[in-house]
Parts: sequence; C-alpha cells; structure tokens
Amino acid sequence: MPIAAAITVLSASALFYLNSYLPFYLSILFMLLSFVLLCFVDDDEKVRATKRTSSEIATKWNATAFVRNCFLPVFRNKQLLTLSLCSAFLITMYANTAYLSQVYLLDLGLPLPVMGIFFFALSLVSSLSASYSEKLFKTFSMDRFLILFFLMCVSTAMLNFQLLLLVIPLYLVFAFINGVISQTIDSEIPALMDEGSRATALSVVSFIQGFFGLIFEPLLGLLIDRTGISAMYLILGATSSFIVLLALVYRYITRGAISVPANP
Repeated sequence: MPIAAAITVLSASALFYLNSYLPFYLSILFMLLSFVLLCFVDDDEKVRATKRTSSEIATKWNATAFVRNCFLPVFRNKQLLTLSLCSAFLITMYANTAYLSQVYLLDLGLPLPVMGIFFFALSLVSSLSASYSEKLFKTFSMDRFLILFFLMCVSTAMLNFQLLLLVIPLYLVFAFINGVISQTIDSEIPALMDEGSRATALSVVSFIQGFFGLIFEPLLGLLIDRTGISAMYLILGATSSFIVLLALVYRYITRGAISVPANP
C-alpha cells in the first residue's frame, strides 16, 4: 500500500491534468490489486506444508477458497466485524476532520499564529487519551464503546455551529474520544482473532478500512462542494449519531431489557 500510494502521489498531478478522475481510478485499481494479493496470504506453515504434499488439499485451496477463508472468519465474528466497520468509519471521519480543521478554523477567524498552539493542544489531548482508554476498558464493553462513539458523532454534528469558542473545545473533545476508542479498537481486534489466522484477519480489517475510505471520502468531498464544510459536519455527525443510536437500542432490546409486547 505505501508503494501504491507513492506511485499515485507521483503520478497524480499528471493524471489530474489529463482527467480529474484518473487519480481516483488509479486508487481503485491499487485497492483491487491489494484484494487479489490478500487472497494469496498464508498464515500457517503447517497448511503450506500440507498443500505441498497433498494434491487433494492443494486443489481445495483455489482462489475462491482463499477469499472464503480470508473473509468468512471476520464476517462470522459479529463483534470483530462491528469493530472493523467502526474502525473504518472512525479513520475516515478523523482523517477528514483533521484535514479540514485548518481551513475551517481560519475561515472562522482563528489567527494564523495561534494555529500552532491549537494543534499542540490537540496532539496533547490525543496522547493523554491512551491512558484513559486503559481505565475505561479494562474489561471491554461494547455498550460503553458505542456510547463514546455516539458522543463523538454528536460533537461532529455540533461543529456545524460556526462559533470559534465552541468549535475549538469540540475539536478537543473529538480528538480525546477518537484517541480512547481507536486505542480500544487497536487492542481489542487482535484479541478477537485466532493466533493462526491473525495476520490474514488483520489484512482483511485493513482492507475494509481502506475500501471504506476510498468510497466515502469522495462522497464527503461532494458534500463539501455542495453545502460547505460546516454543513458536511452536520450531515456526517447527525447520520452517524442516528446509526450508532440504533445500534445501542438494538443491543438494549436483544438483551431483553425492553419488553416488546406480543401481537394480540
């Protein structure tokens, strides 16, 4: 992926000059290539040895079987799939918020010399969040995780209010919650995998993250073009808050905490 990114960056200006969509198409091409390569990743030395000695097992390990054995363990594990999708969404949300913060803050009137102080504070808050992640999630709780995620989405929606004294604290809250739940994801995802297939499963998670960003970042760019940065924050935050809230309600119902009356 770093090699693909380097090629894309080096060629992007020339490609953009020819057609503004070509860099995007090149990114998709490399993502599809990474998917093909992912299908031929082996984790277990015993499996490789067996494949070399047994024609029956070697036949079984065709391209379809590779894809199935790579992706099914992730998709069958509901908590692993949930955290993988949350991670993908979180990376996309945080990356775009970080990219746009400089332009947005300058538009709201933050003096340029103060920008360095703001990003120092942002980095400090992000670094402090690691210790709070350990305190909050000594034992992982999906409900606690989703509540923090919901608060992060709400703070994103509130960035729509173009008040500098409100936006700066919201950015700090956003960075803190992002640090807490991203640290939690990084520690929890490997714990949900079998040791023998961990490398492949992590590759699948990385693929989900990259594919998610590849699809949704252009959509966020279109929203900005149509509505502006602040309205994009409102749409992104409100939509994601609604989805996370639905997930919390679903978990509450499935635990039997809410008694749903039967049809008469």
